[in-house]
Order: sequence, then structure tokens, then C-alpha cells
Amino acid sequence: MKHFSSIWCVCSLLLCLTGCAQRDVHAVQENTLIYCITTEPDHLDPFLALSADSRYIMFNVFEGLLKPAPDGSLVPGLAESYNVNEDFTEYVFTLRDAVFHNGSPVTADDAVYSIEQAVAARLNGMQAVQSVSALDERTVRIVLSEPDSEFEYNLTTAIVPAGYDELNTKPVGTGPFQFESFAPQQELVLKKNPAYWQPGVPHLDTIVFKIKADFKSALVDLQAGSANSGFFDTASALQIDPERFTVVYDNSNSVQMLALNNAFGPLQDARVRQALCYAVDCKEIIALAHNGHAVRAASPVIPGLVNMYNGSLDSLYAHDIERAKQLLAEAGYADGFPLTITVPSSYQMHIDTAQIIVNQLARIGVDARIQQIDWAAWLSDVYQGRNYEATVVSVDGTTLSPRSYLSRYVSDDPANFINYRSEAYDRLFAQTLQTGDDAARTQQYKELQRIIAQDAGSVFICDLSVPKIYAKGIAGFVPYPLYVFDAAPLYFE
Repeated sequence: MKHFSSIWCVCSLLLCLTGCAQRDVHAVQENTLIYCITTEPDHLDPFLALSADSRYIMFNVFEGLLKPAPDGSLVPGLAESYNVNEDFTEYVFTLRDAVFHNGSPVTADDAVYSIEQAVAARLNGMQAVQSVSALDERTVRIVLSEPDSEFEYNLTTAIVPAGYDELNTKPVGTGPFQFESFAPQQELVLKKNPAYWQPGVPHLDTIVFKIKADFKSALVDLQAGSANSGFFDTASALQIDPERFTVVYDNSNSVQMLALNNAFGPLQDARVRQALCYAVDCKEIIALAHNGHAVRAASPVIPGLVNMYNGSLDSLYAHDIERAKQLLAEAGYADGFPLTITVPSSYQMHIDTAQIIVNQLARIGVDARIQQIDWAAWLSDVYQGRNYEATVVSVDGTTLSPRSYLSRYVSDDPANFINYRSEAYDRLFAQTLQTGDDAARTQQYKELQRIIAQDAGSVFICDLSVPKIYAKGIAGFVPYPLYVFDAAPLYFE
């Protein structure tokens, strides 16, 4: 019996070790980046994806005719060159020699199909497309119904095979990495694209995006060695061993805000929204919730777009409790009102911010309470359904133009989840589409920021810095002025 028990114990131990190896099989693979994230993509189809986190990951899979560069410029993507007519109504692109992940060559028909899909999905900036056609196998012409000197910024949208209908289950693009598998709530795996058109990259063989419930569980994986990198919050970054890991702080290139549903009861009154702006102390939030790793952002546009950001708004709502109380009294809410702040549970930085805001609003009599929901519910209930009162979230732009940050606040824009309505804002935004002079358009962008800030469309807080943590020996990280993760230049030293 003792001999049998010993054998049973040894076998049990081997089974346990085998099970552990299966669970962390990626951790022992060479040249594999295991990257922790706390939210999974809502869609793999680039024309249906709502969340910035989906674009964050799929930036490695899909490419457009043009690509954003780390310095904020646009560079050739699947188009090796292009021409624009004098009045910015006709764009002609010549395609490079490239192939999709399924081995089929990229043709003009694929580009036509993809642009048509983007127009049908009402993706940002595509409203003015009048027609798109293939002039020959490698040449595409896009005709606009009205001049748009910034239209090329929208052409980072994905090019996919014509007629391909499995994008949400088996996405096919041309990027440096190709889709391998997706297990919801577990992991998304990408493999190196051996036929990538750009020489020298990527360096990694595999990327495993490991989906964790929160930053705490992600940190456990990192410290245990079953992950070697990831997207974290500043509190997690303070807990890592600097001998084992490197922390890279990079602006999120999105604006964290207390988003206010302008169609909800008291928040329909601009004076109430302005009172909340005066009551929320953004400096305190940056110091306490983000450990100082954030930049004040007083409008929907990120401060990183230096020439386009309206910095004069930073002092518009200097913290002033008495002014906030006065505005509430004028609006008929001298005794305050209850307010539910819905927060996605997977983002600790937003939960921390909401907790601080609850205490700040209590000083003016507003009884704010936090409701945590999962990310999928937030997307369906808050973002799409607009069934909420207030929420804390970061909102990004899909392109390098300020227009992509500002367009979502046009009254009839499908992304206008705060239900902001302003005829003055709508008129001026429409004018920006017609303005060809860069200096004049810049002033219009700044005026749009002033309009929505003075209307207190929401409480705009900051562009927070997001720490990426890498195990020692991983190098090549390149920051972008967009909310994307570019794995192509990463490598193991």
C-alpha cells in the first residue's frame, strides 16, 4: 500500500505539472510576447468594432491605404503613392504589391469593397464619399461630394478581401501579424505574417493577448512569469520589481472624462453641468487616481495635438465650490440631486477616478453613487443604448485629425453617446469640412472645443499616462499619438 501510494503521489504530481504546463504553454515558447489586457475586443471585424481596445489590438492585423506614423504623420500603407486634385474632391491611389494573410493578392477591387464597407458602417470621415472605383487592378479612385483637405486621415481604415464575410470570426488583413485564434475571456493569439510587405519586421513569432479580469490578476501573472508584458494602471506599476521589469509610461491619447448624459433630468440644464465642472477638481484626480501621470485635458481633443488643442480652456473651470453651489441653486437644485456614475469594472483607473468624484460632488450636495458593470454591458447599455446618467471613461480619436475627436459631438452622429446638442457646434463643424486653409481650420477646431467646454457637454479631465510593463530583455517599444499597440518593432534582446 505504501508503494502504491508513492506511485500515486508521483503520478498526481506529474499530472499537476502537466496541467500547469498546458495552462501556461505560451510562457515557455521562445520569441512569444504574452501581453496582459483587461478588456477583450468587442468585434474583430474592423467595420463593426466600437471599442478603442479592439483597434488597439487589431492595429497589428489590419492596414489601410495609409498608415499613421509614430511622429504623427501619415505614411504609405497598402498604397505606395497617391494624388489629390486641387479642390480636394478626388483622391487616386496606386497600390503596392502585397498579399492578404490568406495568400490572395491585394487588388483595387479589395480596396473598393473595403471603402464601401467603411461608408456603409458610417465610419468617421466617410460621409462625403460619393463614389469609389477601380481604374485598373492596382489603381483606386475616390470621389467626394464636397472638398475635404483632410480626407486622407480617414484612409487608415482597414483593407480586407472583397466579399470576405468571416471578419468577426477569422479576420484577414495584411498587417505584420495574422489572426490565429480567439478564446473569449481567455486569450487572443496572433502569429507572425511571413509574407509581410515591409522588410525587417515583425521580429516576434507570436503574440498572446491574455485577457484578465482586472489589473490585480494581470499583475499576479506577470510576477509569476506566466506573462511577460502588459497594459496596466499606475498603481500596478508601483508594485513591480525594477530588477525584473521595465515600465514605459505612454499617454493614452484619449481624454478621460466624467461623461454626462445631456438628455438625463437635471443634466439637461447647462448650469447643472457647469456646476459639476466647477466641483470636480481635476488636479486632485491626476494626483490621487493617476499618481501624477496624466496631462490636463479640458476639451475632447488630446493636448498631444499641440497646435490644435485649445489650451486656454485649462483654466475655464478653476475649482470653485461656491460657484458650483450658486449655479445649482439658479437651476433649482440648491439641495443637490442623486446621480449614478456607471463605470466599467475592468478599468481600475476609472473606478478610482469615480470614487474621488463622488467625494468631490458631495461637497455641493450631489449624492453620487458608483455602479460597476462589465465592459460588454457598458458598450451595450451606456455607449450604444445611452441608458445611463453619468460615466467615467476615456474617449479616443480614430485618426490623427482633431476632427475624429470632435465629430462624435455633432448632434446626429451615432457615436454621440452623451446626447450633446448644439446648433452652433453643428454649423461650425460642417464648416470645417469646407475649409481648405490649415490656419483657418485650426482656429475652427479650437472654437469647437470652446463651444462644447462652455456648454459643459461633459467634465473633461485628462489624458492619462498608461504604463506598459515589459520583462527585462524585451525592447523596441515605439509610442504613437493614437491609442494603438504596435508590436511589429518589439523584439527580445
